[in-house]
Amino acid sequence: NRPLGLASVFAHIVAKDYVSDAFADFADALLNPIAYQCAQDARAAALCAFEDDPEAALVSTNKLTFETDRSFLLASSKFNYVVDVMHFLDRNELVLHELFPLVVPLAFCFERS
Repeated sequence: NRPLGLASVFAHIVAKDYVSDAFADFADALLNPIAYQCAQDARAAALCAFEDDPEAALVSTNKLTFETDRSFLLASSKFNYVVDVMHFLDRNELVLHELFPLVVPLAFCFERS
């Protein structure tokens, strides 16, 4: 640890990645995939209103899908949501027991298209 002399120069360098406007949505999806997926699912749910078969829109909103791992589900239990997990299907679909009241964060309320 030597003392610095008067001729010392301090430099603050900030490096940023440039992302063009054409790829801004793609970069945002990579930075926050859950928010991007929720936005896409909300858009898909809004487009379901324009479908010819309203029954198909109701069936698609009754399922909750998660594209996540078990550790995230265990970490989300701190929010005291009552979720009885029966099993995972092959399509990463989380089947919830329907006998219990269910309160789920908004980020998980949409089905993956």
